[in-house]
Amino acid sequence: MENYTPKVHENGRYVEMLIEAKKCECCEKIMVAKLSYYSIFPKYVRINQEAQMKAADFVYSTSTLVDDEPICLECEQAGKADFLCAMCDERKTTDKKEKSFGDPAEFLCKDCYETKPAKVWDEKVDELQDAHRYDFE
Repeated sequence: MENYTPKVHENGRYVEMLIEAKKCECCEKIMVAKLSYYSIFPKYVRINQEAQMKAADFVYSTSTLVDDEPICLECEQAGKADFLCAMCDERKTTDKKEKSFGDPAEFLCKDCYETKPAKVWDEKVDELQDAHRYDFE
């Protein structure tokens, strides 16, 4: 890897580079982080990040951990793992995740979102945002 040199295509318009990837702890598919709209991927729909991921059978990573390793968005949405809700202190399947904060992540569940008063929910959200405000610096 130390000797890898990026490859330049189309007179410098496109460049092949290495990106970091991990295997999902549940399904073992290759995971890559989802980039925002202003990403380095081409905007053209046939070669944007979504199209390239689909062609390679890659999946998006999440901040949900199983045995301290991340799982993919597909496994998370299918509820293949669980998390501890920071509000109700109950273990919930990942399909019940409403909101996440920080790294390592803390979560709030959909059940609390649907049943707790808005004031209680907002106070907990503020508390978790404050607790994790320096996680990504």
